[in-house]
Amino acid sequence: MDEITATVAIMGRNYSLRVVADDKAILENAAHRLDETAETFAKQFPNKDHQDHVAMAALIHEIQLVRLLQGPSASNANIEQRLAHIEALLNQSDNNR
Repeated sequence: MDEITATVAIMGRNYSLRVVADDKAILENAAHRLDETAETFAKQFPNKDHQDHVAMAALIHEIQLVRLLQGPSASNANIEQRLAHIEALLNQSDNNR
């Protein structure tokens, strides 16, 4: 695994990180998304410090990540409940014949 130094900008400040070469595009994309969200907060809350904007942007992105990580198990439980309900309805229909 070849590591490289990649530099990304967030809120006008450069950050250099060592990453696996294959992850450079992912890092750049993530930094760009974080920067865009932080810039949105900067427009909405101009009297706050950039550190606050970046912290809120990071929090928003973490919430999205947690939802994604929890999503499949919560979604599967909902699907299982619906399937059980459908099965019960089908069994009732069969019993009424």
